Amino acid sequence: MALHMPPEKLFQQLMPLAQACLSSGNPYERKGGLMCLAVLAEGCADHIRTKMLSSMLQTVCQSLSDSNQVVRSAGLFALGQFSEHLQHTYSKTKAEVTKARQRYFELMPLLLGYMSCLSHAKVGHVTKAFYALENFMENLGEEIAPYLPTLMETMLSALNTAEDLKIKELAVSAIGAIANAAKELLVPYFPPVIESLKGFLTATSEEMRSLQTQALGTVPSH
Repeated sequence: MALHMPPEKLFQQLMPLAQACLSSGNPYERKGGLMCLAVLAEGCADHIRTKMLSSMLQTVCQSLSDSNQVVRSAGLFALGQFSEHLQHTYSKTKAEVTKARQRYFELMPLLLGYMSCLSHAKVGHVTKAFYALENFMENLGEEIAPYLPTLMETMLSALNTAEDLKIKELAVSAIGAIANAAKELLVPYFPPVIESLKGFLTATSEEMRSLQTQALGTVPSH
């Protein structure tokens, strides 16, 4: 519906239902409200950006601090969708670009805080956290610089200490996304990244194949 219906008509009917879910005491209803906002981002990007971006981002921010993991996970998915479909739809006027980017930068500390707790989260939730982070970083460019030390510390820690291979694979993919945004700013981190990847590339077990493939795809981006 978001792809084919006029957004004004769709939002008029849908938002009261979504708002009721978002304010519910039932975490699964709150999750449903967030998933609704998430899927609207693709087909209704212009409508959201011009009329509802601040309020929807505020809702996502609040969800990342929800007491229930199910809701936080849905919030991460929504943030990933917003970053993928809304970040690059900024108006061309400098004032509007600056205002929109400031809204997104408010989310970065929340994402970094969430990433610092990776070892205590389930893999499914971690996957959504990485999805949100990668989409968010894609359009940052040099503006990633203030967050680079914390990001790389988190990713290198995941590479070197995580027991789950899926988390290691996600960390390798995220490093590739960081490299695409940071470019030469990542040079100081190149030696420890390569050192961490060496162990994966020389492993011979079948279970390491997916991680090796991801690592091989990351190295050229450096």
